[in-house]
Amino acid sequence: MTTTQSNTQVFSLFDWTKGVHNQMSNPLMSMDNSLFAGENIDITNTGLVVRNGVAPISALPVQGRVVHLSSLIFPTNRVNYLVAQTIDSSGSSRLFAALLPSDASQPVVWTEIYDLGVSANIISVAALNDRAIITEGSSCPPLVFSGGLDPTGSDWAVPLAVLFTRDNGTNWIDISDSVLDTDPEATAEIGAMAPETCYVAICVDTPIVTGLFFDVSGPDTSGSALTIEAYIQDWVQVPDVTDSASRWSHTGAITWPSTSLTQMRVTAISNIEGHWIRVRPYSGTTSGFSLNRVLFRSPCQPLSRFGNGSTDTPLGFIYWDESTSSAKDFTIEVQDFSYPSFARLNDAALENPQGMAPGDFIYVGYLTKFQSVEITPHNDYHNSETSTLRGSYWNGTDWVSLSGFFDGSAEPAGTTFGKRGVIRWNTPDDWRPNRPIGSQYSYGYWIRLAVSAGLTPRTFISEAAIWPEYAPLKKYGFAITVRDRIILCNRSDSSDLLDISRPLEEFGFCGPDSASLRIGGAGAITGAVEVFNQGFIAKNDDWYLLNGYSPSTFSVERAEAAGQAPVNNRVLVRAPHMEADSKNLMGLYYINNRGAWHFAGLKVYRISDQVSWWDHTSQGPKLDLNNLGAA
Repeated sequence: MTTTQSNTQVFSLFDWTKGVHNQMSNPLMSMDNSLFAGENIDITNTGLVVRNGVAPISALPVQGRVVHLSSLIFPTNRVNYLVAQTIDSSGSSRLFAALLPSDASQPVVWTEIYDLGVSANIISVAALNDRAIITEGSSCPPLVFSGGLDPTGSDWAVPLAVLFTRDNGTNWIDISDSVLDTDPEATAEIGAMAPETCYVAICVDTPIVTGLFFDVSGPDTSGSALTIEAYIQDWVQVPDVTDSASRWSHTGAITWPSTSLTQMRVTAISNIEGHWIRVRPYSGTTSGFSLNRVLFRSPCQPLSRFGNGSTDTPLGFIYWDESTSSAKDFTIEVQDFSYPSFARLNDAALENPQGMAPGDFIYVGYLTKFQSVEITPHNDYHNSETSTLRGSYWNGTDWVSLSGFFDGSAEPAGTTFGKRGVIRWNTPDDWRPNRPIGSQYSYGYWIRLAVSAGLTPRTFISEAAIWPEYAPLKKYGFAITVRDRIILCNRSDSSDLLDISRPLEEFGFCGPDSASLRIGGAGAITGAVEVFNQGFIAKNDDWYLLNGYSPSTFSVERAEAAGQAPVNNRVLVRAPHMEADSKNLMGLYYINNRGAWHFAGLKVYRISDQVSWWDHTSQGPKLDLNNLGAA
């Protein structure tokens, strides 16, 4: 926006300026090109002020300019942040966040949360639960920001679940209801924990975690040291831990550097899928031990995508017996959840059968790439011979060894198929679909399992369950929250696509309760906003409305406000407006080359007639139409 005057201009566009926040009026103010250039923004007493001249951003620990600045409130805990995107002198785009103090006289302290690099677009921010999803469409996939700026733990994130076991994971007690709410009366009375077999397991939605916060309502007086372990390929102890909770003797945080725990793997405990951390007291706890609250801290990082804890059935489960050159298809037997039916890993001889031997193979397949298979041997008939398992995959030419192969069914160590367990590997980039053995078998992605020594003749596999591999999310231009779901818009490889998460799960972009929709025709999505509990999508020159509450009812249709879409996502403003009955209602305001518009839910009104923005003969402020699209 340009103006011939240097003093602040206040534009009263009917009732656009009547928003009220914290007892203070909120007029729309601009100053000499500051909105277009994204600079000259100062922060004073948690308010935003534009000012004359080109200068570094006040209070931010960077020399440069602000291109995005917004207030972010998490819906569940009502914690309020400022989020700023800056461009420094090298052209690198960096994200900063500040936890707003309850006392407005206190200074705002900024923390850098992510470096987007030199090619980033302007960010879009959507909040769900106590998480924020940040997208920009050019530099990186969606990011998840979960607070964690206060070292005391006041704004740390809530885990997905907290479980407790007394028998080393054979049985689980779900204490989530007691330790994941804010009710001080809700307490998980754990009591005495025996060493080795008792521990607390915490499920989180991010693979990189840097701390846990425990509100201890019944302190442990044993002085037992705490061991922090994370599931990566197996349980791995986290190094360099700092324990300010003094071994659960009082409320406090247990933290470690971000380099100590870089990438947990998704797994499931008690049918709850996520990234798991467990806390094990080395020598047990005293009888009065209890927990009131558990939180975690994680840095801003790429958004993970994983399922809801449900496995899928395999495409095929085939046993190849080399001694008889025959294949036995046990696909039905291992996916029917029936105890009496199972796959017999032997040569099927009625007398003196020979168990699976080196040279025999098990082929397990799925329609898409998968990261692991959970094997459930028969309770009474499992392997007891020392034998290790190895795996391979088809690369289009030959069977090649799987890297990172891990056999979770070995019990004791070195005895495969000794217990129920997950067999996992690193998903190969060059994995190719095929039909194993012969054309009568299904076309898909297959692994081949082999043993180092012969198995017990009566080794029976009751069930085999697939954990699908979910590819990382693509880059998206915009993110909005609609009806407790995150909507990602304008994907880098499909600019007219909407990806919709499962309800209340910002990581849930897969499975039957998620959805993907395309807005037909050529052209990219140029804006998206949630208003009136509806998702409005701007594409080409038209508005589209996202309808429905579930994947079976989702649809996108052209709205009545056709031909009046905003010029881009950054000129969309949600603000209160005053109706004739004096009720404060939310309205949507935006700008395009035809003018400034107000949408109250039923009709679009032009509100720029009484100002001279489009009159270039006027001496007052006016829009820079040549650069409007970049505003």
